Amino acid sequence: MLAHAAALFRTRGATAVARSNWYAIGQIDARWTSIPYGKPIQNAYYHVLDAQLRPVPIGVPGDLYIGGACLAAGYLHRPELTAERFIRDPFRPDGRLYMTGDRARYFDDGVLEFLGRADFQVKIRGYRVELGEVEAAIANLTGVSQVLCCAHTDPSGQKALVAYVVPSPHVQLAETTIISALSISLPSFMVPAHVVLLSALPVTSNGKVDRKALPSPTQRERTTECVPPRTPLERRLVALWQELLQRDRVGVTDDFFSLGGQSLLAVLLVSRIERELAIRIPLSRVLERPTIEALARSLEQPAKRKGHLVTLSDSGERVPLVFISGIGGFGFIFHGLGAQLGGEHPLHVFNAIGADTEDEQLEHTIEAVASVYEPQLLAACPTGPLVLGGYSFGVLVALELALRLECLGRKVPLLVAFDAFAPGHPKLMPLGERLAMHAREFARRGRMGRIDYVRDRVENIQRRFRPVVEDAVFTPPDVLDPEMNARLRRVADRLFEARERYRPRRRAHCDVLLLLLLLKASIPFDWPGSTTDPLYGWRDFVHGRIDTQVVPGEHLQLFRTENDPLLAELVRERLQELNID
Repeated sequence: MLAHAAALFRTRGATAVARSNWYAIGQIDARWTSIPYGKPIQNAYYHVLDAQLRPVPIGVPGDLYIGGACLAAGYLHRPELTAERFIRDPFRPDGRLYMTGDRARYFDDGVLEFLGRADFQVKIRGYRVELGEVEAAIANLTGVSQVLCCAHTDPSGQKALVAYVVPSPHVQLAETTIISALSISLPSFMVPAHVVLLSALPVTSNGKVDRKALPSPTQRERTTECVPPRTPLERRLVALWQELLQRDRVGVTDDFFSLGGQSLLAVLLVSRIERELAIRIPLSRVLERPTIEALARSLEQPAKRKGHLVTLSDSGERVPLVFISGIGGFGFIFHGLGAQLGGEHPLHVFNAIGADTEDEQLEHTIEAVASVYEPQLLAACPTGPLVLGGYSFGVLVALELALRLECLGRKVPLLVAFDAFAPGHPKLMPLGERLAMHAREFARRGRMGRIDYVRDRVENIQRRFRPVVEDAVFTPPDVLDPEMNARLRRVADRLFEARERYRPRRRAHCDVLLLLLLLKASIPFDWPGSTTDPLYGWRDFVHGRIDTQVVPGEHLQLFRTENDPLLAELVRERLQELNID
């Protein structure tokens, strides 16, 4: 037994620095996620830094670096790892820092708290997610015995958060119940896209969780009958779906999107059908016929030339919605949003010019694109009011269509701008102001941050001398046939130039719902040298009310599955306020 006057100390340290911190354990603080690291010993110093090696404010999580006389010389016979983990100290001329791989934060009394390993952090929709925080939130739910979270990457490269949950004995849990509860306590980007219920977590021979043995989140028990294939063509398609969707069982009446399919996987499917079945189909065919049964029937019929408009839903008695994809994109991106709207509104979408047909002979202006879309739109929605919307570049075409419909006496009460600027925005600052801003941005960064900043600026300049949409076209490299991919890029390059020239001559009378993204890293604009007003320039082009709402993620991640419920809620709320029938 310890004497009553004894004190309990905890000492810790990374392997490369031996014992380098200490903490006297007294009263437990409710703020702690674990016993704090405490403070460094006399021959050590700690830094909590951001990705640019800048100190973070007190209470803000960051990456933990250790310096001082306690550092090891490096890793034995591993010079590459030594160079990676032992870096020059940006705060001391001859110093070194060890990158621990830990996440930490400082309390206001100088005590350091360990927040987990960076190894167990993942990037979801542009956000760094600490898996331990999500696990802790799930573990606090009633009826949960064990939980483990990880990131799952599908064949198209899309990453989503998965939670593996073991219920307590004699307790029945449902995936929807867990997700609903987490939606109240966690930000949307931290809510798992999949919850897999297990009787027990798989373990290795030494008792640790065997992450490699965790089942794929797409391998779920079916709640509906699995209808087997009946023809050779259906069997070929079933095999393709099983591979792309990573599922053992697929029925011919299963919906591609309900099984976890999304736009990039649909592109892969179209490419594989052409390669293995020697049948070329437009991408919109999968959208219109999302079951193997319907798709197989269409493949057996002669192909018919179609326009750019695709009807996602013709049900619903409320005002029709018409959304336009971005440069080089497909109407697929709106499928999840449409499903969340629940068939309340007829939903039509436009594929981009050049997506399904050869449009290179078209004059590449916003007005010319609108002239191609207008007759298709009027044929699908001949009377009554319409709600138009567009993603990025697509909103400019939507605006031009709104102006034309108003001239025809049609009402367009709302324009939905999915992370989209008004014509002529964003605007570059004058050269002198731009250079001064770059100088300030460069000066406030640490050494590594300055290197990254210069690299980013060089890449930005290079982008101006090559096709600007090279990295932003919807389809990934090598997914479509070279001819189609090349056509999309040629058309997209010209339309990007048309975007810069477009200036409507009058204002539209509609309201605008502007859905903004928190992160802008994927947009091919020079943000530090640009000036953007909070309304993205829309006040100059509409007479109506402008509402802004913020959605998590980056520009190219707007229509990820996790965002669909939020997007649908925001659109539905605005439509209800307008009281449009």
